[in-house]
Amino acid sequence: MPAKQVVGTDVAVVCESNRKHEMTRTSVDLTNHHVEFRVSDIYLPDPISLLYELHSEELLNGRVIEMSDSGQDQGAFVVVDIEGIERVVVVPVDRVAVID
Repeated sequence: MPAKQVVGTDVAVVCESNRKHEMTRTSVDLTNHHVEFRVSDIYLPDPISLLYELHSEELLNGRVIEMSDSGQDQGAFVVVDIEGIERVVVVPVDRVAVID
């Protein structure tokens, strides 16, 4: 079965023929069909708010690479390096749990 990609109200159908990909467009009613797409392709709602809704309670873990000068006082923060994420994150120290 060829892969289908929604483009506007049309569906782009990618077919492999003689080791080349040919793309044809055809109008298709997608109502009640299951589809897949990238988060970056979402138009509404804002993709960031959707990701927060889906994953806000998910537990992450990483290595603390720095602490704020407040130490263990309330209001102190830790800088955490999480494998697979390019940027470090800053988290209130009272919201982390030691796992090792």
